[in-house]
Amino acid sequence: MLFDTLRTTVAPVCRAWYQAIRDRFIRDVAWDDARKDKELSKVLAGIPGAGRLLWHAHGTNGDLAMEQWTKLQSALSRDYNRRQRGQGHSMRRLMLDSPLLQLELSGSVDIANCLPRIHKYLGSLTCLKLFLSRDCTIDVEPLFRDCLGLEVVHLETTGFLETVGEWVSTAQQAVGGAHPPIQLQLQTLVLWNASVHQAGFERFLTMTPRLRRLKCTSMQLQRSESLYWDRGIAYDQAHFYQHVVALPYRLESFHLSFEDGLPAISGFSKSLRVCPVSSEWTVDTLDLPLSMMMVLQDQPNHVTTLELVCYSHSERSTQSVLHRYLCQAPHLLHLRARNIILPVAELDIHGLLTTPSTEPAVTPTPGTDTVPSPSGAAAAAAVWACRRLRSLQVTFGWGSRESSLVLVQSRVIFGYISRVCSELKELTIYRPESSEDDVDEARSTWLDLKGGLCLLSRLEHLERLQIGSGLKEIGCERVDLDWMVRSGFVGVRRYVRVLEISNWYGELLEERELMDVDELTAGGRKNREDGLELRYLGRLQDVATRLEELDAVDVVGVGGSRCWPLLSRLSIDCGSEFGRQPERELQRILG
Repeated sequence: MLFDTLRTTVAPVCRAWYQAIRDRFIRDVAWDDARKDKELSKVLAGIPGAGRLLWHAHGTNGDLAMEQWTKLQSALSRDYNRRQRGQGHSMRRLMLDSPLLQLELSGSVDIANCLPRIHKYLGSLTCLKLFLSRDCTIDVEPLFRDCLGLEVVHLETTGFLETVGEWVSTAQQAVGGAHPPIQLQLQTLVLWNASVHQAGFERFLTMTPRLRRLKCTSMQLQRSESLYWDRGIAYDQAHFYQHVVALPYRLESFHLSFEDGLPAISGFSKSLRVCPVSSEWTVDTLDLPLSMMMVLQDQPNHVTTLELVCYSHSERSTQSVLHRYLCQAPHLLHLRARNIILPVAELDIHGLLTTPSTEPAVTPTPGTDTVPSPSGAAAAAAVWACRRLRSLQVTFGWGSRESSLVLVQSRVIFGYISRVCSELKELTIYRPESSEDDVDEARSTWLDLKGGLCLLSRLEHLERLQIGSGLKEIGCERVDLDWMVRSGFVGVRRYVRVLEISNWYGELLEERELMDVDELTAGGRKNREDGLELRYLGRLQDVATRLEELDAVDVVGVGGSRCWPLLSRLSIDCGSEFGRQPERELQRILG
């Protein structure tokens, strides 16, 4: 895409220049209610001229959340009225005239009470995304009535999302006369855990001629109007598929699946019939072992976007199948597999994590004639083929709880991703749910200097990084993280880190001796994947070398800090996934 690498825009050159670049000049305004309430006024002052608004609520104080939302409503109202008046033609007036284009709400926002209060101020909106952690109700008819320019709508919740009323008003549905049917601008519609009235939803789809992506994931039963306490009304799946196929436009990506316990009619194969040449796949994990692998064998692999949907912990046995798929998916650019737990051993090409107590039993993979490799050593021949991956969202599981292997696991994860997926722009790494007994271990794994988080600094194109999720108290030392910012390479901070690395001498020497023995035993075998520099994967030497590289570059003084020159959003164990600038995120963590 043209201007895909444009990261910095100089706006105040002249009016003609600003008018030319204004559509690409989108400034963010972000609020997380974990911040101090007194900071809200400063954030809201940035709304005039902002192109994207990000808002996250943790739900710990409902009254305070509503008070803050009222202030947001007032700020949007003032900006709306100012633009309606259109006063002045100065450069400042011209810059502040940019309307709000994108709105993203997440966490525990009370959508039913909050969103309708700001509809009328969002007429310029082209993108609305909700990522909620609570049950909620939304009336979509006034939303599409007030925001006719919406092109992307993403409604997702971990709870239950009920859509009430008609999706479009009676006037919008009218045919002929003074009220021709409205043709909406919608191009992408994503629903997660939503309940819709099927007939009304099908009518709505006939009014979206520009629609190209339709994903209805884990659809909930329709609510019965006569018996509210009834479990619900099942969807007519066959009729819905027929309706989608009969639409007068062609979808580029389609997915339909239902809540746990509701059978889908061959979901993945049906989706392929609707979009036979789609490069974007959304796959139910129940389909992954059989349907997906069979399709890969029967047709060329042209998939660029893959999203995996997992409904329960019992379905996470598909992890080895996913690893094998990634080893034969050279065209993949985007992967979202949050609820599929990938074993770290799949990435451990040197077998550093394989001990008699950690080696799993060899069992067949469903739907195949082969068995997954029981150890990382045997997996050396299977390295991910998706070297051009741009975005990755994945969960890695604890392979071993032994203290000697805990840090090795994180070094394998960070080292593997930094070498194999070197072109990443967005990276999100989750860890599976852990008990209170695991807290210290988790902190050590992800944040200790020996854990290798610094290996991700090799990702020079990275723009957004999230490690972990949920607001947690983080226990770490400044030396573990201050390599991320320029101030960590001057004075006392640099000295403390150099001193810390010098204490690793004995461990590095022992590690080197073991490497020599292993390579001699293997007859001088080279890494199977040339050019990836995986020789030190999982080893402490990899961390020491990278820290020395960072230190040397900073001493030269080229461009200041050498960590992620394009990174604008960093989030480490923070309740909000929006993230902050690296300096501010470290300030939050270290206090």
